[in-house]
Amino acid sequence: MFNMNKLYLFGLDEYEKLVYLDADMLCLGDLRPLEHIEPWAMAPDYGQNVGASVGQRMMFNTGVMVLRPCKETFGNLVKTLRGMRFGHFADQAVINKYLNDDSVPVECLHPKWNLIISNKHINKKMYSDIMKSGVKFMHFTKIKPWAIGRGLLVEKTSSKVYLHAKDRLLRWRFKEEIALWKSADASMRIETASSAV
Repeated sequence: MFNMNKLYLFGLDEYEKLVYLDADMLCLGDLRPLEHIEPWAMAPDYGQNVGASVGQRMMFNTGVMVLRPCKETFGNLVKTLRGMRFGHFADQAVINKYLNDDSVPVECLHPKWNLIISNKHINKKMYSDIMKSGVKFMHFTKIKPWAIGRGLLVEKTSSKVYLHAKDRLLRWRFKEEIALWKSADASMRIETASSAV
């Protein structure tokens, strides 16, 4: 079963513009500049398939999107969905195919707006350059810090030994990113506790 929930955003035409963020993002900077960007806007999906494209266009990651809801666009996305077969990326693939097929203009956001941490070891120089640029959102696409160390990693072929080893490897490979998340999580808990008093 593939998740197509992002497509419903386009039916919310009571809004002039939406800024959408995936739930597995950590905000590290001011997001107000996104208010001044015209729809469509997304960051490139620069991971394992650097330069990957849909047709003539690069692939965008839909973890951060600036979009204009419209029933017509929603209908066109549903038509695009009906004509597709899926491997990975589900609703992201549908959105990218629609953008390419209909030649919809898209502003390419700097990757600092959607730093995909699972790409850290794929393109180290690019990742390092993005980190230095002042990351706005860190996107925990495959690594979920709230699951690491809590026995929440779930896989189809999962022995306890395998999951324990994977858990330790992830903690080591992404220790800086996990530390940022833990710090933000602790700050939020302190703020929540103090506002409840």
